[in-house]
Amino acid sequence: MRSRTRTAQRTLRRRTWAAFGLGACLAVAGYVPVSAVLSPLAPASADPAPECPGDGEMPNGGSVPIFTDNAVAVYVGGDFHAVPDAAESEGLMVVHGDATFDRPGLFDIGVVGAGSGIVPEPGSTMLAVGGDMTLGGQSSVDVGPLVTGGGAVHVGGAVSGEERLTTNGGGLTQNMGPAALLPYDPTSFPADMVTASTTLAAEAVTGTAVAAAPTLTFTSTDPTATLQVFEVDAADLAGISGLAFDGFPDGASIVVNVTGGPVTGFAPLDIRKDGVRVDAFGFPGFGDFASSLLWNFTGTTTVDIAGSSQFMGSILGPNVDLTTETSTNGRVYVGGDYTMAGTGTEHHNFPWNFAFPCDPTPGATPLGSVEITKDVADGTPFENLHFTGGIRCVTADGAIFTTRWGVTVGAVDLHSSLPIGAECEIFENLAAVTQEVDGELLPVDLAGMEWANPVITVDGVVTSTFTVTDAGQIIELNLANTLLGTFDVTKVVDGPDGGYVGDRDFDVDWTCSADAYVDGDPADPAVSDGTIGVADGVTGGPVAGGGEAWFPVGTTCDLSEDLVEEDGDFADEGFRWDGVTIGPAGVTIGADEASPTAVTVTNTYVSTLGGFTVAKVVAGDAASLVPPGTTFTVSFSYDAGAGPVTGELEVPADGTPVIGPDDLPEGTVVTFEEITLPDVAGVTWGTAAITVDGELTNTLTVGAGATGAVVVTNTASTTPAPTPSPTDPGPGPGPGGELPGTGSDVGPLPGVALALLVAGTLAAAIARRRGRAGG
Repeated sequence: MRSRTRTAQRTLRRRTWAAFGLGACLAVAGYVPVSAVLSPLAPASADPAPECPGDGEMPNGGSVPIFTDNAVAVYVGGDFHAVPDAAESEGLMVVHGDATFDRPGLFDIGVVGAGSGIVPEPGSTMLAVGGDMTLGGQSSVDVGPLVTGGGAVHVGGAVSGEERLTTNGGGLTQNMGPAALLPYDPTSFPADMVTASTTLAAEAVTGTAVAAAPTLTFTSTDPTATLQVFEVDAADLAGISGLAFDGFPDGASIVVNVTGGPVTGFAPLDIRKDGVRVDAFGFPGFGDFASSLLWNFTGTTTVDIAGSSQFMGSILGPNVDLTTETSTNGRVYVGGDYTMAGTGTEHHNFPWNFAFPCDPTPGATPLGSVEITKDVADGTPFENLHFTGGIRCVTADGAIFTTRWGVTVGAVDLHSSLPIGAECEIFENLAAVTQEVDGELLPVDLAGMEWANPVITVDGVVTSTFTVTDAGQIIELNLANTLLGTFDVTKVVDGPDGGYVGDRDFDVDWTCSADAYVDGDPADPAVSDGTIGVADGVTGGPVAGGGEAWFPVGTTCDLSEDLVEEDGDFADEGFRWDGVTIGPAGVTIGADEASPTAVTVTNTYVSTLGGFTVAKVVAGDAASLVPPGTTFTVSFSYDAGAGPVTGELEVPADGTPVIGPDDLPEGTVVTFEEITLPDVAGVTWGTAAITVDGELTNTLTVGAGATGAVVVTNTASTTPAPTPSPTDPGPGPGPGGELPGTGSDVGPLPGVALALLVAGTLAAAIARRRGRAGG
């Protein structure tokens, strides 16, 4: 029996080292996937030693990576599904089908918060998915935390929710097709699992397994056997919550061959060896026992393992759909689907010490690498910007794959393991630029500004493509970004209603201190000045090379307008332009942290015609003798270019202004004269005084859109009474010797008071006149 067991061990180890170890298999078919090994966002590292644990060194559980294991820790022949509240899976995970993560919150892969500490080498592949990978809306996946370079992710299909996938510098490569699983061929790998399972199932039993619920007791009957073999029917596992292993030699490996199925109601909560409990995570003996035990499910069945403790041992089931609702400690190799359920459940990577050992063999030697650096132009009003993008490569054998990169300004992102002969192109996702604030990447609000297309250089040459030609080659890629903004001009035409026709473009000239960009690239040929044609009430921006012009943040631009009158600008010839107002006349792109900067150019027009009003003021001690309806005749004369013109206005004595001609050209000189004075009993008229807009003159120079106020003031004096004749002594004295009154008890209205009364009336009339003429 001992000889047969050793032969089986040698056979299994030959097969499983090939099937489940990594070694140099990443170079299969000449393909080496892209992976990044340095990230500015990688956490502080605690890198494992590049070796496996020796005899007696199997860790009992902790939070620091200790040893390197590049063998497969979890293999799923079908689909993998992590549901609430599965927490983490340690070691390399390979999924031939689709991988779905529906856990609200974070799921760790490769390196975990607390496990065996036996993890893949930093920067190596830690998750390989043959189909699609989906991260649910509240799920995030962290691959390779705690180690320098993180862990790479290879996906044959597409990744949904990749913005919530963190590789800590390891890099994501998707759309790889079959190349994602080249080291784990979907035909040979399951076949090797079947061979391993069949070989173990054929081993002779070395002890008894007695089920007496709730405990299943395994007792060795051959303490000298290196491989302790037991057989249990799946039905005997129902209702089992305790496992006891008695009489086992130190260092022996254990396999429990489970026949039949399905397996349900199996929920170990207490696992003991020779009476000592070994399922307390972190306690002495935990790691040694976990790495000694394998459960070989040989039937075509479903296996459901529950419980709230630590399930001990590796799981092998070539034809099994597995669901775990408890944490597992060992390898997990199943040919069907694997659902990781339960609350806070974890998988800890403890290699099986008989046939599925730890393998520290490094992955394929990197053939080429790229270093990605990021620069932004001076004046960018943001700090700690983080840019992302991708690299698309075609290998020498025609395989196509893509990978992501992310780099913070001033840092370096290194992507390694580029295959010789791969032709690649790098691109950038400018719609996803973020800003690091208190360790968190937050979206950047550009406030209307936008990024120019990056200037990409490869080894100092402006290009976005490169070819990997030499082993150990490091290609330097730099992406320089410039933040752009622009300005808008709004045209406003202001003046009297009805004067402007409004059917033209106005030319606003602009000159900027830097050349314009069009569609994200520098204008060709370079343009730093131009003219904006914009109509009344319309907003327009600068144009260069047939497209909208944008300028680097910090560029200063000056605006001006040389306003020229065009035929048809106005409803008639009675208006003219009276100036341009630009606010602001000079702008600095991005100075107000928004784009476009708003500029208003206002053109004002005024009427070129004017007129006048004439009002009468009657002053003097006899002013009260002048009846209100009395009128005065005032003549005016002018020459507006078509010959002399004369006219007369009848002006009432009550001070009401009389409107004269209101269509006289600007600059016309009008002369005024009072030609007829009314005959009023008892009044003697003095010489008329004429004022124009308050100044003593009888001439008015017509102003544009103005109405001159002409006031003619007459002084009325009382006509002396005739001397009485002797035969007509006139009225005698009244009572008390006073003469009888001949008029009002109030004396004549003082001239100043009357002038003020007329002035008020005149002001109202002028206001009405201006309202009619000027709007």
